[in-house]
Amino acid sequence: MNARELVDSLVVLPGVLPVTAQAVGIGSSAIVNGIEVAHATDPAERSLRATWKARTRGGPTPLLLVADDLEEDGALVALGPVTHDGPLRPVEASALADALRHASTLPGLQAVRDLAEQLAHLDRTGVAGLTVKGLGTEHLLRDRLRQTPDWPRLEALAQPVRGSWREALTAAGFEFDELPQRGHLGRFDGAPAIVVHPVADISAFAKLDAEKRPPEGLLLEACRRANARYGILAAGTRLRLFEAAPESGSAVARYLELDTAALADGDRPLLGLLTPPYLAEGGFARLMADARMYGVDLRKRLDTAIRQLVLPPIGLALGHWARAAGRDLAERSEAASAAFLKWVDV
Repeated sequence: MNARELVDSLVVLPGVLPVTAQAVGIGSSAIVNGIEVAHATDPAERSLRATWKARTRGGPTPLLLVADDLEEDGALVALGPVTHDGPLRPVEASALADALRHASTLPGLQAVRDLAEQLAHLDRTGVAGLTVKGLGTEHLLRDRLRQTPDWPRLEALAQPVRGSWREALTAAGFEFDELPQRGHLGRFDGAPAIVVHPVADISAFAKLDAEKRPPEGLLLEACRRANARYGILAAGTRLRLFEAAPESGSAVARYLELDTAALADGDRPLLGLLTPPYLAEGGFARLMADARMYGVDLRKRLDTAIRQLVLPPIGLALGHWARAAGRDLAERSEAASAAFLKWVDV
């Protein structure tokens, strides 16, 4: 699917209107729930940003510009929908089409927020389908994990993990019972491992319930009642993983999100993290402990390098400067040293 075909596919959706007004740099466009989605004829970044600004002077906003990615078949570049100053996002065409179809069913303001969030989620600049918010690190999940013995094992475990939450996690090896109040308890070898709270769509990840309680708070409370170490908020193929009782930090603010549909083939082994050997048998906790130790070790090495390789030359250079300028730094040395070392420790 190219950019023009994407726009053409939207016109058949209920409530979507084609735009007939011509504009320089735009081949075709349609209004999806108040958002103009336009096919840009020139994919160059400078041209896209100029076209976005020119179009919004006299046309409807928000505006999402899409153009063909000349480097990869089936991929598009997208700009918007809120500003021309945002990142230029490479996205998979069919995934963007799905996101726009979903946006067409939402209330207007929610549609804009949902589309912006979906574009960030689908951005192939990093790993499309992966969001890391404190549960693990970007470096671990995008780079370092792939160089460890875990990766081939994760690759094998991830093979059957596809589709929505129940299909994916059942294929992974969990058995589910419905919980009395809400959600489902996933067991492995009879022992509780995960609690899953399905929601209608990703916008519900941020919605309070009727009693003003956040969804992640309700999920983690259910984990504690069920004695499950992990909880998952699930919306379609997007699975947001929480650790119920982390060793440090806030449980509600730390999560790892994986999308079984958006992950590219080379990134699909990450879905192995959602299988019993990792969530029920300690593999995920081991990786998180390793990530923490790696961070501590990195900080120590940086601290040593600064103190041994950076500070001495700076001090020597200051001394040469002071002597050449006839300055006496002795009276300030204690205060300056304390301030400098405090800055280094931050």
